Amino acid sequence: MKIKSFVLCAIALLFSSCNNDYEVTNDYLESSTVVMAMGASLISPENNWFIDACTMLECGAYNKAVQGTMPAHFAEKLWRNEFCTNKEFENTDILTIQFANAGDVFTCDSLKETATDYTRDFNRFNKENPFTIYNNAQLLDYILKTWQKKCQQQQYNSNSKWFNVEGGKPFKVILVTHWHDARTAYNESIRKLAKKWGVHVCEFDTNIGFTKDEPLEDGTQVSIQYSKDTEVIDNVVYGWHPLTGKPGVEIQAILANIFAEALISSNYINK
Repeated sequence: MKIKSFVLCAIALLFSSCNNDYEVTNDYLESSTVVMAMGASLISPENNWFIDACTMLECGAYNKAVQGTMPAHFAEKLWRNEFCTNKEFENTDILTIQFANAGDVFTCDSLKETATDYTRDFNRFNKENPFTIYNNAQLLDYILKTWQKKCQQQQYNSNSKWFNVEGGKPFKVILVTHWHDARTAYNESIRKLAKKWGVHVCEFDTNIGFTKDEPLEDGTQVSIQYSKDTEVIDNVVYGWHPLTGKPGVEIQAILANIFAEALISSNYINK
């Protein structure tokens, strides 16, 4: 099965994009819309789809994702006010979150009422990450509540694009599924989480152009063709991380186009 091609300009962008494993920004940070990324390897700067989608739409982009991390890493960064600078936060309009390695991020019977309730007994000078006591559903709840609180409390100077907005900055978040439909626990739970919070979902899994339910004639999964490694889920081998760099031009361009369409359909973009 062949994935159909999408936007040619996205493919062209991939040849010139930065593949460094550290924070990546683009040339549109003074634009009307700026998007920030949080997550692990599938959205990290090694992948081009995030920044290329933003560039196509002339949106500013900060990629804060880090390979090999889990939600606890970013919960701690937010708590210590180390996730982004105050200027970066003020610039940012939309937070994009993808933790496809986190499993079920919705089901939990012990969510706290406020973000502060999660950290009330924490010692800020503790060198260990105190957030490891929580499961991923609690951690996503903390991250969203903390970001929402930061938005509500944001103070702006007269040069801010949000200067005339009452009640702080609008709370705009896009949650992202796994890049295909094999991780059902995460994909289903991220939709539930988005519905609960009233935020938008970028649905890679239903728009990627193939499904786990229709393998190739030899029984192998289509996702393997577009991956640099594999993983086993319920005794079935799937593609794990999408190809990057020149080998990954096609798949990264398709992901970029899907994310660009999600940004447009979210109505979060200021034009």
